[in-house]
Order: sequence, then C-alpha cells, then structure tokens
Amino acid sequence: MILPLVIYPDPRLRKQSDLVQSFDNQLHQLLDNMFDTMSVNNGIGLAAVQVGVLKQVLIVNHQNFDELEDNEQKLENSEQRAIKAKITRDNSKKLAKDDQDDTKTENPKANLIEIINPQIVAKSG
Repeated sequence: MILPLVIYPDPRLRKQSDLVQSFDNQLHQLLDNMFDTMSVNNGIGLAAVQVGVLKQVLIVNHQNFDELEDNEQKLENSEQRAIKAKITRDNSKKLAKDDQDDTKTENPKANLIEIINPQIVAKSG
C-alpha cells in the first residue's frame, strides 16, 4: 500500500519517534508499505516519520551490497562506531524465479536495508 508522504514543514517531522517494542506483523506490514511508497517516489531511503508514523524505523535501498557488507564488518571492529541499531535485510535471493514462465528477474528488495531503533553513540565534527 502506498502511504501519503509528510512534507516539510509539517510539525510531525520534528516530533521524537518511539522505540519499536515489538517485531510483529504490524511492523513488517509498515516496512512493506514504506518500501512500496519509497519505490513509487523513486526514493533511496525513507523514515517512518516521513509517512506519519512516529516509530524509529527507516529503510535504505543500497545498490552496492558487497561494499556495504565490507564496511559493516569494518564498523563492527572499529572503536569509532557512530550508530547502534537493529539492521535487517530481505533474505531473498538477488534473483527471484518467476514460476509462470521459468524466467529470473531481479528481486526489488535485494538491496533493501531495514534499520530499527537507531541510536547515535558518537558524534564528530
């Protein structure tokens, strides 16, 4: 489902979002709806507050996934980690098989990263 976007200077964009307490079907539905909304708007990222939901959730469509995994490993080993969050990915294959005509197409969620309850733990600059 496509959700309506909240556009600046809407005051909801300045409100503090709540922590996600439950990783349930409602959260998964929100993430799916956010992905659909981001896709039809040609976006590369979307926060829940941008669709009027005050939850600490955001999604990012990262094209260079291998590079991202390398950087995540470096970040995990670094003492200068700047953000702490629950990060999930769509576990589907990069290519999805179409059962009807036995062709393979790219999975649109293959590069999707879901970030839940991010916390800034260090600032610089």
